[in-house]
Amino acid sequence: MNNYSGGSGDIVGQRKQQMRKHVYTARTSGAVAVVSLVAGLILDIPLLSVVIPIIAVIVFIYSGVQIKKILDHKDEW
Repeated sequence: MNNYSGGSGDIVGQRKQQMRKHVYTARTSGAVAVVSLVAGLILDIPLLSVVIPIIAVIVFIYSGVQIKKILDHKDEW
């Protein structure tokens, strides 16, 4: 089987798809953290200014670690 063809054997394509997913998640969680922090500070709501940004930053860090793992992966052809 050729690893360069499409379908279930496309390892590089699967990795690209995983990258897209994690980059989207990181970008979204970063935006949620910033918007929530600003809204929480303006509206003086502790949940928005503390709790949600902390959770969003944790998700951002997790996605960053997953992206780093994908980038550092060494194929054995």
